[in-house]
Amino acid sequence: MFQTIVIGIDGRPQDEEAFALAKQLAGPGATLTATSVAVVREGVRGPWTSDGAAKMQGEAQEIVDRFVARHPGLDQIATSAPTAGQGLHNVAAGARADLIVVASSRRALPGRVWFGDAVRGVVEHAPCPVAVAAKDHVPAATLSTIAVADDGSLEADAATHLAQQLALRDGAAVRTVPLTSAAVITGVNTPALVEAEAESDLLVLGMRQHLSWDSAPGTEVAYALLRASVAPLLVVPTSGG
Repeated sequence: MFQTIVIGIDGRPQDEEAFALAKQLAGPGATLTATSVAVVREGVRGPWTSDGAAKMQGEAQEIVDRFVARHPGLDQIATSAPTAGQGLHNVAAGARADLIVVASSRRALPGRVWFGDAVRGVVEHAPCPVAVAAKDHVPAATLSTIAVADDGSLEADAATHLAQQLALRDGAAVRTVPLTSAAVITGVNTPALVEAEAESDLLVLGMRQHLSWDSAPGTEVAYALLRASVAPLLVVPTSGG
C-alpha cells in the first residue's frame, strides 16, 4: 500500500511499536526509513548551545544506528530541527514519503494512543498521512477490520477512500462510524466510536476536519476524540499538509 515510509524513533521501547505498524501498512518492496530528530533551537541559551546541539545530533545518530542494527535493511536518517514534527516533515517531504509512522506519546496507557505535544506536532500540517501506534499494541501481519470516523465531510471521504484501498489489499472489512453533531462539537466519544475502536485493527479519519486545533469552534475535537484511542490511528490529509 504505502511505498515510502518515514518511521520516527527516539530511543524508547515504543519505537518497536511504530516499526510494527509501519510493516503492517507497507506495500511490497516499500522503503522504510528510521528517522531520529535532534530537537535543536537556535539562539536559545543553555543546552541549545553549539556543543549541546552537536551532542544531541550525535545521540540521534546513535539512536538510528542501534535501531537499524536490530532491523537490517532499513534506511536511516539522523537530522535536527526546532521540533520533532518539523524534522519528520522535512524528511518526509524530501523523500516524497507517502506515510509517517510514530509511536504514541509517553503518557499513553497500555493499549491506547495518547496525543501529547510531540505526536500532535507530527500530525499537524504533515505532508502525508500519519499513523500513530497504540502503546503495547502488537499488530497482526494484515488488517482484518478498519474503522472510519465519518461526519459527512470531504475530509471523511478522503479517509474512507484510503481505508477502502487498505481493505482491498488485505481483504479487510470497513466499518463506517457516523459522528453526530454533538460529538463533533463537544469532542466526546460516541458509544459507536468506542465500540468500533475496540473491535478494529485501525481507525482512519480525515485530518483537517478533526485536527484543526488552530480553528474555532471545537478546537480540541481531535484531541478529545483521539487521545485515548484503543486502536492505532491513520490520519489522512485531504491535499497534503
